[in-house]
Amino acid sequence: MKKLLLLVTAFALSLGSACAQNAKLQTLMPTQQLVQKNLNGASARKALGQKKVELGENQLLMGAYLTDEVAEADAGVGLTSFPGTVSIAQFLPVEAIQVYEGGSVVKVRVGLANAASISRVFMNTIDSEGNISATPLFEEVVKSNQAGWSEFELTNPATLDFTGLYGILLGFDYVQTSDAQSYGSYPISSVEASPGYPVYAYGNFGSGLAWYDIGLQNLSIQAFVENENFEKVNIMLNSFTLDKKYYQAGGKANYSMDLFNFGTGKSESYKVEIALDGNLVDNVEGTEISSMETKQVSNEIALPEDLALGMHTLTAKVVEVNGEAIAEPQTSEASFFAYEESKPRQKNLIEQFTSQNCTFCPRGITLFSDLMEQRDDIAWVSVHGYMNGNDSFTTEESQAIINYCGVKAYPSATYNRSFVPDLAEANEIAYGLGYNMNYRTQIVAMLSEVIDETATAPSFVTLNIAQEYNPTTRRLVATVDGEGVSNAANVLNGQGLFVYITENGVVARQLNEGKWVNNFTHHYALRKVLTNVTGDNIEWDGDNFSQQYTYDVPESYVAENLQIVAFVAPIVNAETPDLMNMAVNNCETANVETSTTGITYQSSDATETVSYNLNGVQLAAPQQGVNIVRMANGQVKKVVIK
Repeated sequence: MKKLLLLVTAFALSLGSACAQNAKLQTLMPTQQLVQKNLNGASARKALGQKKVELGENQLLMGAYLTDEVAEADAGVGLTSFPGTVSIAQFLPVEAIQVYEGGSVVKVRVGLANAASISRVFMNTIDSEGNISATPLFEEVVKSNQAGWSEFELTNPATLDFTGLYGILLGFDYVQTSDAQSYGSYPISSVEASPGYPVYAYGNFGSGLAWYDIGLQNLSIQAFVENENFEKVNIMLNSFTLDKKYYQAGGKANYSMDLFNFGTGKSESYKVEIALDGNLVDNVEGTEISSMETKQVSNEIALPEDLALGMHTLTAKVVEVNGEAIAEPQTSEASFFAYEESKPRQKNLIEQFTSQNCTFCPRGITLFSDLMEQRDDIAWVSVHGYMNGNDSFTTEESQAIINYCGVKAYPSATYNRSFVPDLAEANEIAYGLGYNMNYRTQIVAMLSEVIDETATAPSFVTLNIAQEYNPTTRRLVATVDGEGVSNAANVLNGQGLFVYITENGVVARQLNEGKWVNNFTHHYALRKVLTNVTGDNIEWDGDNFSQQYTYDVPESYVAENLQIVAFVAPIVNAETPDLMNMAVNNCETANVETSTTGITYQSSDATETVSYNLNGVQLAAPQQGVNIVRMANGQVKKVVIK
């Protein structure tokens, strides 16, 4: 999916209220865009061919990533709407750079996708309260105008003391041009790496001078840090991951890890142990890893046929380097869930985060409308939140969902509440929709691939929604039945039931590309959460459940335009949500039927008197399929028996 993703991605520029340069970093609602230049449809971001950086015997590189990779010319990014000198910087948290404590920054190198005039390199500190220093730790006036890497010696090396700091900003000044058709207007290089750290720019982007989160991760800038006390060889586990969260017992589990040498010299040998629930299952042995080099290792292990149902942990630890045992090995772990059987996925939940006051939010509506025309397995919920004024669709429930889903910007969306590595390298599940609509067709295709990617996880319950609506009292009774796999209560332990009511086709005002539209049509707006907003406990009866909810539909809502959305997902801790473990297990929808011949749920205060098939033939008893049923109260209903 990355190939298509790179073609269409346009990053959202987060803007906020005016603040001084020493204000805290902020991630606010987007009102502008960055544009990614990709005239030739580049499919990857690759190095431009510079030789590997040369380091002194006592030097290490510091940055968000430590390879020589630089974005190709047609994958560069620029702030074309804001020409002039721009300060741009990489944020690095102290916990990620602690190894450099006490070292001296002696040189900085900057990588550009396209040539641009660089005039300064600098580093600002950020204190424990999040305040950015008004005076840089260092700054150096420089001069360069070339693509690829440029290195700049510091006249006065700066010693790194992280005491009391939250992080740093390592950056440079460059001249941004506005010619949208020129490669030179897209000089910024951003390279994918894990975990990924945000990039900020300083300037007046419409709301006063401030540092703004521009939606990028991993700016191509690195510092040369010198310290006589750096270790000669220091093999570290940079990452350890599994390709899935769920595996069947007796199947294969694929793991991968990045081994990084944080030392100043080359290793001769290393050994890594892999354990399943504390029991050794694999050994990884290798030889050379050069200073500041990453070696990627992947392998698979066979899972036992009798592996117990539930959570398991795979661990990796470097136990030996250059023939010497590590006294206190660094351990990394990855967890997975072992299962025996699964159910078909029914619908895929999209929660769109939007606002009537968000000028670019209709782009998301357009994209999802196109998607709904192509697929019949989408449950679309538009969750409105506050932004620069009131929103007539916003409720305490919708705002709570926005808060615990970690929404950073409008428009954005979750897809089955799943983490999608191709969209972000951070721990987030709400992804921006501020795309360049010139690529509308490609974006819809990409989003369809995103949904398919999130739907690969197994489902352990099938949902059915039955409902009865009384047009006189306007009372809706919705019953959600679940048919789980064997031992479902254990398999879905910690997961709950969520039931939403949405309304489609609501005509109301909307800000759209800078203009107010008074008769804008809103789709699938969230109106009510029938369960707890963080999910209800499932009341299992063996491997099944049946839970009923009532809702008195307000007079202002059009009942026939309402839809019931039910899904099973982990119950949310609203105060400290675990965004990496909120994925929807299964989802189903049902349109509210307002006519007496609609498919309805038989309530307990009505009894059947006689049943007919669709040809009008009276039945001795209801049969599988569609039945026309006359009730004792005279009402005629269409009942489906599965």
